Amino acid sequence: MKILIASSSDIAIPLIEDIVKSGQHEFCGLLSYIDKATGRGQSIRSNNLAEWAKNSGVKIYQSASANDIKQIVAEVLPDVVITIAFGQIIKEDSLKIPKNGWLNVHFSKLPRWRGAASASAFFVCLRVLKECYRSARKRFRRVADSS
Repeated sequence: MKILIASSSDIAIPLIEDIVKSGQHEFCGLLSYIDKATGRGQSIRSNNLAEWAKNSGVKIYQSASANDIKQIVAEVLPDVVITIAFGQIIKEDSLKIPKNGWLNVHFSKLPRWRGAASASAFFVCLRVLKECYRSARKRFRRVADSS
């Protein structure tokens, strides 16, 4: 299965490493934010995950808009896209491109507790993304033991 990871957080590194190491799937690359101006000097720099990807030889695609996302996914043609702390809106036409859809990994219960949660949170929620985020169906939820 061809897998594209969509993320802008280094929390996705273990997932990418496991997919590559398993050898069971074809890892297509990483879809992340474009480089942005940051800090006092407003120097252009990549997010930490994009920096890691560049240094690790991971193919990286960077998007600035929903149209960029659609073009990248249409070019790569993955079987599935896995999002984990991506932070960009994915429009319906992009959701329809991968034959097995998009999966969102989130570190808290959804939809009750929306927003950021630490990776040490008690819940991992995997959702299939549909026409809009709020209508996504829960496919799997595992309660993790924090002790």
